[in-house]
Amino acid sequence: MAALSDKDLPALQALCAADVTVELVGGVELHTYAKAKTVFEHAHMVMPWLGFGTHPWWKSADYEDEAVVLGFRTLDGVEGLNEVHRLETGADRIVRVRTYCFCPETLVVVANALGLRALPRPHRSPSLGDAVRSFFMKPGWRRV
Repeated sequence: MAALSDKDLPALQALCAADVTVELVGGVELHTYAKAKTVFEHAHMVMPWLGFGTHPWWKSADYEDEAVVLGFRTLDGVEGLNEVHRLETGADRIVRVRTYCFCPETLVVVANALGLRALPRPHRSPSLGDAVRSFFMKPGWRRV
């Protein structure tokens, strides 16, 4: 959590097994740290039109007897739960990360159980077209 917050990629790499699997549930699954590194590199990206607001930060919590990492952001002036990370470990390293950021129903269920607010999320993973449009949108434009 601290390494992610600090954008400390060498520390994240040291925490993960070389063959770690990182899954953006509802999106993509990447095998090996070398391929999954982009997920960690982009954790701080701000794309409000895709539901990724500003001021990302993380904290740990217990959800149904499982330690999870919760990610928060501010979107349209409201701070709320943006993602849930489930970590599996083995041999003192993280071997699997499941990130629920494209699962609006999951975010609502977890947020409600923990007394938090879930940010509204798109009901699908971003497409290549969404990414291309994001580069051409001017600051302040809103996707409709």
